[in-house]
Amino acid sequence: MGKHKRRIKPEPQVEMEPSFEEPLPEDFQCSICLGVAVIAHVTEECGHLYCRDCIMGALDNKEECPYCRGPLTREGVRKSVRIQRKVQALAVFCNNTKHGCEWTGEFGQLDKHLETCAFAEDACPLSVHGCDAVVCRTALTDHMTVCPVTMRLAAGDAALRRKLERYRGLACGSYVWTIENFERKERNSPVFAARGLRWKLTVEEPDDTG
Repeated sequence: MGKHKRRIKPEPQVEMEPSFEEPLPEDFQCSICLGVAVIAHVTEECGHLYCRDCIMGALDNKEECPYCRGPLTREGVRKSVRIQRKVQALAVFCNNTKHGCEWTGEFGQLDKHLETCAFAEDACPLSVHGCDAVVCRTALTDHMTVCPVTMRLAAGDAALRRKLERYRGLACGSYVWTIENFERKERNSPVFAARGLRWKLTVEEPDDTG
């Protein structure tokens, strides 16, 4: 009878280097990327600190500690729960500060905030119809006035209108633009005009059936 493999829960990682409220202490820096040690791992023999992905990737190339060049294998590296807790508690700004977000919180909360940050940038949901714009969520309605898809609709593109007709029926004569992970109390925006057409934004309900 075969052994059951233990299922490892994936741990989220912030895609870009966060902006900390205070300078990052060297004790929390990865010795490879020199950024914050994400999912902190330390070497048993020499005690050097790394991001999990950084050290595992380095060991795939060469079995030695990248910092001191001492011999090292995957078995000689362990997760540091103590350092990880301290890293997760560091105060950070939102990655979307430049777009106007004023959120601050602990590094461990950053991933969750970014999922619903109103100042995040998303690809235009109409990209499947030809728009390649990346839009800040707070500028969605402004984008509608210049979106090439809405311009095609306003110009009378019959084929495109037929594709979107079912969406218009969902909103009493307005086209619906669905946005995932948008943090707002109201589920729908007021109806607004863009390129002579009526639109509304709606927040997609999470799918709990998966």
